[in-house]
Amino acid sequence: MRLSTLQKQLVLLCLDRAGKCGRQVLDSVYERDHTSASRKTAQNVVTSALENLIDKGFMVGEAVRTPKKWYIKAVRLSPLGRKLARELRGKQLRMKFTL
Repeated sequence: MRLSTLQKQLVLLCLDRAGKCGRQVLDSVYERDHTSASRKTAQNVVTSALENLIDKGFMVGEAVRTPKKWYIKAVRLSPLGRKLARELRGKQLRMKFTL
């Protein structure tokens, strides 16, 4: 299964937190690496990454549903997600290098 760097970071963060991960914690992952991005852009990128992880079955989301959209409040790892996170923990991730 192919995952983006952001998705890998989100899965590992949820494994470290060992329970529910709130929205602010998840948004901070993207904002830390992309300081020039606006808050709305960061929320949109993280939301799409979370929706993809939920669709693939790696996470379970707690959200409020409106007729057109889901508003994700928190997520937690599914058993398949915990297995993936343990595999990722053993592999080396690419780190962003800036001078």
